[in-house]
Amino acid sequence: MIKKISSILLTALFSFISAFPLSAEQLPIELETPEKPVYYQNIYDPDNWDQLVIYSKTQPGIYSLALEKNTDSNAFNAKYGVNDFIAKVQYDVSFNGGQWQYKTSWDRNEGDFGIYDKPQAFDIPNSIIAAHTFYESYYEPLQEKMKDIPGFIFKEKNGSSHFNLKDNTIAIRCRYIIGWQDREDEWHYLTGPWSETGHIGRDADPFSLPEFEGELPPPMISSLRFVDSDVSYMLESDPKTYDIMLLSYFDKGVKMGEQEVQYRKNGGEWHEAGIGNPDWIFDGRRSFTAEGLFDGDTLDVRVRYSYYTGDEEKFTSWSEITTGEAGPVSEEEAVQEGADGGDVTAAKVRTANKCLFGFTLCCMMWHGISACVWIIAALLLLIVLYALIKSATRKNNE
Repeated sequence: MIKKISSILLTALFSFISAFPLSAEQLPIELETPEKPVYYQNIYDPDNWDQLVIYSKTQPGIYSLALEKNTDSNAFNAKYGVNDFIAKVQYDVSFNGGQWQYKTSWDRNEGDFGIYDKPQAFDIPNSIIAAHTFYESYYEPLQEKMKDIPGFIFKEKNGSSHFNLKDNTIAIRCRYIIGWQDREDEWHYLTGPWSETGHIGRDADPFSLPEFEGELPPPMISSLRFVDSDVSYMLESDPKTYDIMLLSYFDKGVKMGEQEVQYRKNGGEWHEAGIGNPDWIFDGRRSFTAEGLFDGDTLDVRVRYSYYTGDEEKFTSWSEITTGEAGPVSEEEAVQEGADGGDVTAAKVRTANKCLFGFTLCCMMWHGISACVWIIAALLLLIVLYALIKSATRKNNE
């Protein structure tokens, strides 16, 4: 009889746990295609090595994912059910129309970059500009790879060596790769498609830095939503924002500053919002905390950028105000209500209790399952053990 009861309790225990999966969100099943790498050659200084700078604006999806990991790695790992995560951009090259340097080991984030004795994958940077630089001072490791390319490297009378880019071409492409370590410590990788091919040297694409007219338009925000006091919104920047970031990268007298966020409740005074990493400018969802929100409250949010021309700090005008009303609904409904692409001026805001049973303790997660579920499961297990021990003791007494 006891065994039967124990079996029923154990079955109930596992059924209870499975009834609250709180499963982790899924990482992307496919990656974006990077923009074609563009070549920008600095003015040659005979006293320094020439720098061959390649850049590609990082796509917003993988950029947002990388920043989410960098902002709070523990929360990221719990959300996606992983132990670790990386997001990188890989570069590949070929010379004068020859074979690409790509090897299948790159798909597992192994091996060296195609032309240098260095890792061939680079972390997604905090700047939206993903840049890679060829330094001619690295010509020694290239000798073996270029031995069948006559005249690719030449030496001047002073003994300095240089790429002969007047008569030769380096083709370059890039792609994204992400990797994650599952709960069993096994690594998995996903690679995206290669970009269009950019060129350095003889076949280089025409390129000039953009002009900046002196005034930056404000950003746009939409799709306002929050869970409890964690408010989030979708951010979209004017193309001139990326012009400034590019000019800033090449030190052309203009520099991007930070994102400033303000909110107010029920038409009251504006308050500064403490957004994480305000200097990370990218299109996508950003978040901040607004304390003391109650059902029926209205919330207004606005955003602006700071930037510099020379040493003078300037500001964009504020974005159009996005307004919403707080109200208790399920988290699933809140996510659906705040789906991307909502109306800019009247996005609906909803609150949702993300803690199981409404208790703060239940917000704590372990292996993707609420702490309250583990506590209840432990109590059920103790009941089973108590029943077994009591049964064994009674048999011994008999």
